[in-house]
Amino acid sequence: MQAENTPLPILDCNDCGACCTHIGTPPGFAMFFGAWPQREIEQSPDWEIFRSMPAKLKTELRRYYHGVFVSKMIVDRTSIETPCLWYNEATRKCRNYEHRPTTCREFRVGCEGCMTHRARMGVI
Repeated sequence: MQAENTPLPILDCNDCGACCTHIGTPPGFAMFFGAWPQREIEQSPDWEIFRSMPAKLKTELRRYYHGVFVSKMIVDRTSIETPCLWYNEATRKCRNYEHRPTTCREFRVGCEGCMTHRARMGVI
């Protein structure tokens, strides 16, 4: 029997989104809009995900990357602390979950990074 004050393990991302609140962009997709060599693009773990996206999502991403990373010429891109483009703050879910990048697919729920994001956002 679990003690009253022992927290239950974190098993899923439901009602969370803490890791999505600071990433600014779906991670891993920027390379598809830059000057990367085609062979490197095709070796990306996100290449097949990107290829399978509807044209509307690709256009949305292209505009976002151009507007944020090219037009504004951000000097220190690590300082961007905005929610992911696809994060729906009202539902706390990804608007395009089926097309989420590999990084998001492989992020381990309940890992140290997960718990750090949850604590920072008060989701624990």
